[in-house]
Amino acid sequence: MTAFRSIMAKLVGYAWTGLLGAIGWPIVFFGKRATFAFGLFWARGILIISRVFAGVRWKVTGMERLPKAPFILASKHQSFFDTVIWSQLIPNAAYVMKEELLTQPIFGWFIRRIDVVALDRKAGLSSLKKLLVDSEEKTNQGLPIVIFPEGTRTAPGVRGRYHPGVAAMYEKLEIPVVPVGTDSGVFWDRGLKGLSAGEITVSIQEPIQPGLEKRAFLNEVSDSIEQASMALLAGSGQGESAGAIEGQTA
Repeated sequence: MTAFRSIMAKLVGYAWTGLLGAIGWPIVFFGKRATFAFGLFWARGILIISRVFAGVRWKVTGMERLPKAPFILASKHQSFFDTVIWSQLIPNAAYVMKEELLTQPIFGWFIRRIDVVALDRKAGLSSLKKLLVDSEEKTNQGLPIVIFPEGTRTAPGVRGRYHPGVAAMYEKLEIPVVPVGTDSGVFWDRGLKGLSAGEITVSIQEPIQPGLEKRAFLNEVSDSIEQASMALLAGSGQGESAGAIEGQTA
């Protein structure tokens, strides 16, 4: 039954995405605000579909820890859920994304017209410089920035390599960095059979204030993210209710 519900959720999700992409692509010509509102509508639909068809619920703890923008939100990345949920929680954020995503048909057209910091990991130092310039431009506009410091999805319980980009941003921008742990990969894995009924928890940790040396910062932010994620996997961090937001279907 779990596999059937997962397959149904994924197929309906693909159909939802295809339908909106097919009928909604002209929205990109109406500017950033309209494009982003359309993206929020799509993302909300994905979360509803996952709950209705596969029983995947979600909650967020620690929203009260988010400082006044601008800030950097550095999140664990275990599943597609992680890329969707922040559009609902911080709808005015800019996102650090792999540059190749901008070249994808339809999807790339949409994200080119919202607040994105494109990162070409193959370009080396020049890419890092561009990351800092573009990030500074976004924070000067008062926008928070969402980044996945490991650069790719990791399985639950696996600690990936934390890239230096987030440390460079921390040093250059001199704004707080908010670590975030999650157990989303337990309930939302890759493939058609990747959705399992249960409650995903996103755990927002205390902000790291500016002033640390880059190496010390990278150690602190990675430790905070990993410890929070491991606590969720062990079941020890799910009883907190302060600042919690429960996922809804309407």
